[in-house]
Amino acid sequence: MMLVLGDAIAITLLRLKNITATDLHRRIPGASHGLDLLAVDEFMHRGDALPLARADASLEAVLDLMNEKGFGVVGLVNDTKRLLGVITDGDVRRNATKLASLRPEEIMTKRPRTLVSGALARDALGTMSQSRITSLFVLADMIGGQVIGLVHIHDVLRHGVA
Repeated sequence: MMLVLGDAIAITLLRLKNITATDLHRRIPGASHGLDLLAVDEFMHRGDALPLARADASLEAVLDLMNEKGFGVVGLVNDTKRLLGVITDGDVRRNATKLASLRPEEIMTKRPRTLVSGALARDALGTMSQSRITSLFVLADMIGGQVIGLVHIHDVLRHGVA
């Protein structure tokens, strides 16, 4: 209970003073203080790096995008970039024998795990570990579901969060 209370006080003070985990790490080189408090927004992939395809794209186009971007996942979105589902390497493997006759929405995961902007890196790692997945799309908010980023487990580990 005391650890939770201490973490809450530390996070509140950091936010009041506008100190990010990156600032904290920069002030104490070599230390891992604050890295688990790092917001995913500070290192997520954005813009053209995102593996996003329209939901009505061909499966061939989706697979080409998956190969091009190298994350092992493609988010299927509507015109407003609202996430409708994801297709992962695992989805492709599970459906390999019948891929020629399928559309992307037939093999996508319709309720993928996601994060909201501002989520902590430790939460991203926890979600990925518990769900046994390697990437999470970051949404602007839970209501509109607009995709603004992607966090891969390698990004989290590269920043020293473990």
